[in-house]
Order: sequence, then C-alpha cells, then structure tokens
Amino acid sequence: MTLKEFNNLCTANKVASSSMPPHTVPPCKYKESSTNELTKAVIAYLQHHGAQAERVSVEGRVIDRRKTYTDVLGVTRTVGSVDRIKASGTKGSADISCTFPIIIAGKRVGLSLKIEIKFRKDKQSTNQKEYQFTVTESGGRYYIVKCFDDIVNIVKSIQDEFIPTLR
Repeated sequence: MTLKEFNNLCTANKVASSSMPPHTVPPCKYKESSTNELTKAVIAYLQHHGAQAERVSVEGRVIDRRKTYTDVLGVTRTVGSVDRIKASGTKGSADISCTFPIIIAGKRVGLSLKIEIKFRKDKQSTNQKEYQFTVTESGGRYYIVKCFDDIVNIVKSIQDEFIPTLR
C-alpha cells in the first residue's frame, strides 16, 4: 500500500463513519515530508491495523523567564533567562511506542513494538542504540522507519508471522 492509497482509504473510512455529507469531510493528508509528518502517518497506519500507538517525547521542556519591556528612553530590553528542564523519560527512547494485536494459540495478545523514525540522513545516537538493545533483549521489537513503505513492510511481516495461512 502506498501513502496515497492509505490516504484514500483513511478518507473513505472517515466518510463512511461520518454523519456529515461526504463533500464536507476533510480528506486525510498524511505525508512523509518531515520527521513529524512521517511519524503522524506511521501512527495512523498502525492504529488502522488495530494497534495502540503513541508518540513518545523525551526532550524535556523549556521555561522562559524572559521579560521584555520598553524603558523611559523608548529602548526595548529583554531580561531574564531560558531554562530547560530535563525529561524524566529514558534517554534514547524510540519515537513511537506501540502494542500490536496478534493471535497466539487462539488468544489475542499484544506484541511490543518500538519504532524510531529516521528522516533522510538521520542516524541513531549511542543512547538510541543502547535503548534498542534493552528493548530487543527483553523480547520487544525495535524498528527503524525511514519512509512509509518501511512501516507497510513491517506490518505485513508481523501479520505473515502471526496470522496462520489456510492450507
């Protein structure tokens, strides 16, 4: 499935589940033009396949203590500082945390997936490689996605592995 086909499918599903006239339902416009856009598309694709998927952020937060004022001479001045508070999450965490539904011995269970989005020439950091090791050592699956086709292939391989074929 291509990204264009997924957008069409997503739009058709929105129209079918909406009580609004079809021409008023906004179309899905997932893209792979940036890390952020690709992440949104990957999460939507996983959720379309029944998975629970969410974006993980471990970048901390910024506290802006600056104040801007104009003095009596009409000069605009800024005083104060910008501080960054460290995140409480694990360094190197993957961009997406997902529980993918699979069937094992007739029971529905969840397979833990961690997905790192790497856009264009991005590379894994040392912390991300260590995180990947801890995920795979504990039985989870870790994937690096560089384009929409990657997640389509990952989902297909998981389905092929866990969905029995009729013979």
